[in-house]
Amino acid sequence: MLADEFRMRYKSIPMATHTQRGSGVVELHNHKAFEILSIQRGSCFVSVNGVEYEGKAGDLFCINPFEVHTIRVEDAEFCHLCICFECEMIPDEDIARAISGETLHIQNYIPASHSASAELSQMVEKLFDIYEKGENYLSMECTAYLALFFGTVLKNSLIEKDLKQSKTGAFCARVLDYIEQHYAEDITSKEVAEALSYNQSYFCRAFKKQFRMCFFEYLNMYRVVEARKLLENGKGTVTQVASACGFRTASHFANCFKKYTGLLPSHYKTKKSM
Repeated sequence: MLADEFRMRYKSIPMATHTQRGSGVVELHNHKAFEILSIQRGSCFVSVNGVEYEGKAGDLFCINPFEVHTIRVEDAEFCHLCICFECEMIPDEDIARAISGETLHIQNYIPASHSASAELSQMVEKLFDIYEKGENYLSMECTAYLALFFGTVLKNSLIEKDLKQSKTGAFCARVLDYIEQHYAEDITSKEVAEALSYNQSYFCRAFKKQFRMCFFEYLNMYRVVEARKLLENGKGTVTQVASACGFRTASHFANCFKKYTGLLPSHYKTKKSM
């Protein structure tokens, strides 16, 4: 699913940080932002576009825009740092444009054994610390460390040589943009395929391959994410929110909401208001 919770935590710049400690699972998702994961302690399993890696202390993961990924942690001692930011934060406009357009693909897995790993990890930790504590010169300092990070990545050729991702990235970008604009409408995979000039069969196969689920399931998950934000901000009753997010009936909305959040929308709204 397209996740944008990070955007809700942006400060004065389009960047946010997060840390995870202990076991747990981050659901399958993707987003338009670039994400860096730095494993501090323990181990985990990181899956990117269907390829699973075992991450250990000292390892780094770079998640390019629109890549479908998930994290599974079974280690109680686990801890990682996560930084998510819009590509516009990358000071080199050519690099930012290439990454956004999927013509430059940063290597997903940078193991601790790589000669540049320790240096890159220090940059990530410094960037994380600056963002967590700073405000006055936040943009300037973060931009400087991003310049160092991507400069080091390119200097060490930590990019994918096979750029077949550009085609799939373009597909994901077009689909996500369309869903973002039309999720509140009564849309079908057939209508989306036609609007984007794809054959419906091809569209459905490509969508499931890239997003690891069918279009309708993804659409419902996206609608639930949007509905949750409206409920959190008190933007209407449960019925009004359901309608605003494209659900035909309140019962269908309730079933989907509970499936993806574990709570009924009425209980969620009550819980948030407490």
